[in-house]
Amino acid sequence: MEEKLKVVASSTHPLAMRDRIDWADLTGESWILAATDSIARTILEDEFRQRGLTVPDAAIATYSMQLRLQLLTTGGYLTVMTEYSYRHGADRWGLHALPLECSQCLPVVIQRLRHRLPTPVVERFLRSARTIILESSRG
Repeated sequence: MEEKLKVVASSTHPLAMRDRIDWADLTGESWILAATDSIARTILEDEFRQRGLTVPDAAIATYSMQLRLQLLTTGGYLTVMTEYSYRHGADRWGLHALPLECSQCLPVVIQRLRHRLPTPVVERFLRSARTIILESSRG
């Protein structure tokens, strides 16, 4: 399973007002990103490198999605998040996905421990997670 990534800003961010945006337009922006070992951050950095652009530095590095969302509402930052997270937070937080496509998707992985059977609750969770992910990928 894979999930698309979106470059997201507040709906009040100047780039949110534009119909067309190029990756080069994002190089001088302030970014809120996860730590350097994040897969989503690595994918974002690859998008810039593939185009011969300077990889942006994170103005703020955090794993906290709550902090990212609160800072995005100030209108001064960009971030990257999964399409699912964007769709479920866009209205509540006043978010806008910029009209860009990432060439890579974020893998969705469920790891199970060897020699350990999942409990019925875990099995139910896994079925629900798969259903949600499949439904969200269909749009």
